[in-house]
Amino acid sequence: MTKKGKIVAAVVVGVVIVLLLVGPLSIWRWVPMLRRPPVIPVIEIKNPDTLIVADYGTVDSLDPAYAYDTASGARIINIYESLIFWDRGKTDEFIPMLATKVPSVENDLISSDGLTYTFPIRKEVRFHNGEVLTPEGVEYSIERAMVQDRPGGPVWMLLEPLLGVGGTRKKGEIVVDFEDIDKAVEVKGDSVVFHLKQAYPPFLAVLANSWGGIVSKKFVVENGGWPGTAETWKNFNGPEPGKETLHKIACGTGPFKLESWDPAVETVLVRNDDYWREPAKLKRVVTKYIEEWTTRKLMFLAGDVDVVMVDRQYMMEMEGVEGIRIYKDLATLQNGSAFYNFKINPEGNP
Repeated sequence: MTKKGKIVAAVVVGVVIVLLLVGPLSIWRWVPMLRRPPVIPVIEIKNPDTLIVADYGTVDSLDPAYAYDTASGARIINIYESLIFWDRGKTDEFIPMLATKVPSVENDLISSDGLTYTFPIRKEVRFHNGEVLTPEGVEYSIERAMVQDRPGGPVWMLLEPLLGVGGTRKKGEIVVDFEDIDKAVEVKGDSVVFHLKQAYPPFLAVLANSWGGIVSKKFVVENGGWPGTAETWKNFNGPEPGKETLHKIACGTGPFKLESWDPAVETVLVRNDDYWREPAKLKRVVTKYIEEWTTRKLMFLAGDVDVVMVDRQYMMEMEGVEGIRIYKDLATLQNGSAFYNFKINPEGNP
């Protein structure tokens, strides 16, 4: 055998040995250059009027003033609306929603010292229960968020600019007065005015988030929530998990209404046909909670779901698949981190 033939034979033998050691399927994990993306046939859409999403995270709460996680926020912003919202993918530009204008120094809706923000409130907008949106309702909604201020929640982003504190409690004791909450937000004619303790450039971005969602006061009160009085506010401060009024019920002004939520199974939203803008094209949005990636992947490739959430480490498995569209590397206000524990007891832990 020639020298060249010996080399070829050695390579073939080596590949066979590797296959025997790691298996024919595992070899693709170790030789990425040889991987082939799966090819799926064109599948007819099974539910053309319904968007089905396979997600790995369930909802923590449906209360805008309580939820502080991505899964909850994704449902909340379709049920509720804030005064303003981001202009598509831009993180520093906004569009009016329940307010008719985005405040700025140029349009005199932000004072020159940055301490006063004025939002003209849109008229003829109704909540899912038929209640009409009013400036007084907006004031109530923001004040309710500060009144509730659950431990570890998102409301510190309202309290910091409006009250100058990071929370309503310190060592379990309430440290703010309702008078301060009441003075921070007030109604002037058809507008709601925010009075800040200090200039706070991110304030518009804070209000654009899911915790800026405006709730129906009538709906909250009917379900045992804060009635808006100074005498009762402490009774609704710092609720235990699952005890917040809007934990599993919802009533907003958004394009979709809550039909059902099973924390272990799925969330179902249905179209709001009376939406103040043009009603949504879809009739329903179903988000299924499926923690295991392989199950989500197979459902997606089979056409059982329309959108799949892909863990970062599995993204390569979907790249190059025909007939799908991948959204990744989008600009986000987040940091991915890895933390290491160096205080490990080695005894009994080889």
